[in-house]
Amino acid sequence: MKKEEIINNQTILRGIVLPVQWDETGNVVKISINTYDEKEYLINGDGRGRELFNHLKELVEIQGGIAQKTGSAEWVKVHRYSILKPFEA
Repeated sequence: MKKEEIINNQTILRGIVLPVQWDETGNVVKISINTYDEKEYLINGDGRGRELFNHLKELVEIQGGIAQKTGSAEWVKVHRYSILKPFEA
């Protein structure tokens, strides 16, 4: 299976959850999944996507819908996810 594929109008992505934006006090306010082919997909921060804030630097598989919102940025609305490799400090 590739890093990205489409099944039943849902995209499956595998990559690492990383922070991409912080507020003035240093709290993460926006995250993305960065795939093996160096593509970045911003995570819609509601619903299941919000849960991924607890999984920074972890390898995950996400199933969801992709939409292009601002500029050329691609966003993914997370329907399901699983942790493939937890972060080890």
